[in-house]
Amino acid sequence: MKIFRLITCTTLLMFTSCNTAASSIYFYKGTQCLQEGNFEQAIVDLKKAVELNPTYARNHVNLCAAYMIIGDDEKAWYHSRQSRMCRYGDNSSEKQFENQCDRYIHKPGLDRPGTSYEEVISKLGAPDLFCEASDSTRKVITYGTFMMIFDEGKLIECRSYTSTSTLLTPDPADMFRQQGVWN
Repeated sequence: MKIFRLITCTTLLMFTSCNTAASSIYFYKGTQCLQEGNFEQAIVDLKKAVELNPTYARNHVNLCAAYMIIGDDEKAWYHSRQSRMCRYGDNSSEKQFENQCDRYIHKPGLDRPGTSYEEVISKLGAPDLFCEASDSTRKVITYGTFMMIFDEGKLIECRSYTSTSTLLTPDPADMFRQQGVWN
């Protein structure tokens, strides 16, 4: 049955040459490898799925899981965030991202008011989005759908939101205006 499914998917790929179809093939191959404990091959296939179609959260979710299993926390954190910013998200990406936020933001206390901007960046890495007010006193950064607002280098507020529609705004300043951070 697995061979028939692979032949059918390969035939579909040959005739469609569609990135979505190819991405699905690599997603299913990678997921199967993940379930069988072949984590290195799972990562190869799931990376290809993400490369071919980065807008599907499922590709990032399973790649994040594979990286978590092998202990590559930095790449797991990155793909967890990417899964939340995908146009085609799902509940598993939301849950996985919440767990990652607990691990990297809430438990270490990086969401406490007064936490320095430098400490957040040093612990979490480069943010997914960044915007600075014209007077340079206020900075806003996001990791996935988690927003952190700093004033004079100190954290003043955190916001988490489930809608990714504002993340699709091409200009970060517009997104932050939509969120009511500044005018």
